[in-house]
Amino acid sequence: IIKAFKIAAQDTRNPKTKELLINCKKSISSGNSLHQTLQQYPQYFNKLICGLINVGEQSGTLDLILIELTSHLKKTALQKRKLIKAMIYPAAVLFTTTAVTTIFLIFIIPQFETMFNNFGAKLPAYTRLIIDFSKLLQETWKIILGVIIVSIISIKITLSRSEKFRKLLDKLILNIPLIKTILTYSIISRL
Repeated sequence: IIKAFKIAAQDTRNPKTKELLINCKKSISSGNSLHQTLQQYPQYFNKLICGLINVGEQSGTLDLILIELTSHLKKTALQKRKLIKAMIYPAAVLFTTTAVTTIFLIFIIPQFETMFNNFGAKLPAYTRLIIDFSKLLQETWKIILGVIIVSIISIKITLSRSEKFRKLLDKLILNIPLIKTILTYSIISRL
């Protein structure tokens, strides 16, 4: 195992991966088992991986466990790529629609408002509502953008620090109809 970590560390170009492999090699050289070493890095190795490696070490079937884990991780990575690929189109459509609508409301609607005012005609309530929303967006777009950026950063920080929040967010995401179906099938497939 020490030799494998040494060879892998020499062959990798990624500095973080190289550091991880060197630290794992040092930990094993100092007498820790493989599963104890991997448990020190929960951001890379989850409880399932550490538990299976522990079972493999205890039962003397570490080689078979590592082969199965490799197969499982490859399948999981392939599944993840497929899921991301499937979500790219809807995300692109949503992003484009939001961008076009925002641009339309900020730049084009004001020009229509000027044109309508020149006619002197009374506008329907729906048209007036869109024009008022456009004015509101023009006046507050910096605040809205700031709130969105701060919200995203806050959510990321809270996700990394709070397991309760992660579970709550997972529950909320699993209640969104299309996403619920996709994630459910993905989890069942992985299982």
